[in-house]
Amino acid sequence: MIDKQKRLKEVYEHLRKSYGVHTQIDFARVLHYSRNAITLALNGNEKYLTDSLFKNICEAYPGIFNLDYLLTGKGSLLAAEPVREDAFLRSMEAIDPSSFINAIIAAKDETIATIREQLETKEQLITSLRQQIDMLRKQLAEGSRQTIAMVAEEYVKQETKSNTEK
Repeated sequence: MIDKQKRLKEVYEHLRKSYGVHTQIDFARVLHYSRNAITLALNGNEKYLTDSLFKNICEAYPGIFNLDYLLTGKGSLLAAEPVREDAFLRSMEAIDPSSFINAIIAAKDETIATIREQLETKEQLITSLRQQIDMLRKQLAEGSRQTIAMVAEEYVKQETKSNTEK
């Protein structure tokens, strides 16, 4: 496992020198790992020095590292033709800014439409709840009237009975 630790440290140092990875946190974010897991792997913890980690590194940084080397130590750290930063930047220049902006606007419009739908659904729910409250108030008022009428009737009966006994 010490060899795997050494190879992982090579990867990390190469990324720090050539690809703008400044901290273990940066490295962990790209790999979707916790910083703690990366620290433990860099410190030689066998539980974290897995083949899966090295495969994830190659997926996160395609064309840069030699997976066979990372897994077995055979060959060299870098793939035969590493992707260079300037090639990446040239590919980014090929992106049409207006289509990128249009995509952002379309995504914003979709988000607004979704929020409007959610708002409409909530407004319908509020209207339904208000109707239920009004119905319950009416039932309560009717029940109160009936109760008052029954109490009054009972009172009248008691008074009538009391007056006839006198």
